[in-house]
Amino acid sequence: MVQIPYFQHDEKNTPEQISFLVKTGGGSTRFGENTGIHWHMIISNNVFFRAVDREQQQIPWIKLVRPDGSETIYRDRNIKISDQEPEKLPIHLMDCMTCHNRPTHMFPPPDALMDRNLSGGNISPKLPWIKKVGTMALVKTYSDQQTAHLEIRKDIEGFYAEKYPEVLKNQKPLVEQAIKTVTAIYDQSVFPDMKVNWLTYPDNIGHRIWPGCFVCHDGQHVNDAGEAIFRSCTACHTVARRGPLLPLGATMPPGKEEPWHPMPLLGKHANLLCHRCHQLGYPSILGCAECHKIPTTAPMMSLECKTCHLKEQEVHPLADCLSCHRALGGLHKNASHSGIFCNDCHAPHLWRVTERKTCVACHEDKKDHNLPSFCGECHKFNRS
Repeated sequence: MVQIPYFQHDEKNTPEQISFLVKTGGGSTRFGENTGIHWHMIISNNVFFRAVDREQQQIPWIKLVRPDGSETIYRDRNIKISDQEPEKLPIHLMDCMTCHNRPTHMFPPPDALMDRNLSGGNISPKLPWIKKVGTMALVKTYSDQQTAHLEIRKDIEGFYAEKYPEVLKNQKPLVEQAIKTVTAIYDQSVFPDMKVNWLTYPDNIGHRIWPGCFVCHDGQHVNDAGEAIFRSCTACHTVARRGPLLPLGATMPPGKEEPWHPMPLLGKHANLLCHRCHQLGYPSILGCAECHKIPTTAPMMSLECKTCHLKEQEVHPLADCLSCHRALGGLHKNASHSGIFCNDCHAPHLWRVTERKTCVACHEDKKDHNLPSFCGECHKFNRS
């Protein structure tokens, strides 16, 4: 059983726990059908592969040899190379070290180490926002260790001095302990002189922050019949359970379980690989705007996505703009404008037209007219 402590990036550092059972499997077929993670290590199965990179994170070719001698070859349809090119790459036999490639000299990412120290008591969860503040201090790039130590202290002390001066005054020992621990985390994960940090060496165990299992089990490696290597989560572990933080080995009380993922994974999100959102060491992405790079100051940002996107987590279908914007005036009523789509002029999410180039894209004959003024200064679209 795996129990992973997790603290949210919020004011209360809300504690949670992710729990699941790992299906190890493997061994020998003498003991019957064995699946699970160590299926790859069933001695009578042989998996060969070729990689285009030294870290073996891009694998265009895989060959499975079964106990009866039959073979199946899988090719990655996303790696654009000729059928002959894989033959030039060295061939590897999958073994223990293929997955357990970081058995020691590990460099855990900052957010995971923050969780570990919060759950272990080295950092007090009573300090508001300490999970996020500590993580953001750790992911910055510093020229050397001494600079890192100074800047980490400056970031954490500065945050509480500005936002929570009463915390800095009344809980100074807790703040000092947090600074000491966050500094120690940096020294454990980052070595500026060696140009090494948690991003340097891939770790193939799991698949949350590195591709890991998804290097092969990504749904893109297909055989000649078009069948992909399976990508079933429950082949290797039970469905993850999310709930309150519990002592090691304790089971989750009935009724306390939360949805396994904070956000329902629908549409394209259901097929995204975990590490695409859980970027190494960085705080988890919160909300649509942060991931889709939508300016938070844009018009309509106070509305929910479903106001325009009628199917949850899907771009289409879209609501008709006129269902809200019924009273259009000014040049909107002009015949040449009324016959085009709103998005021809209004860029999604930005909406407000503020640049001359938007108009000139159609009215090219006016590109030199009244330079450099914005067309909307004279031509009013919202006037009745």
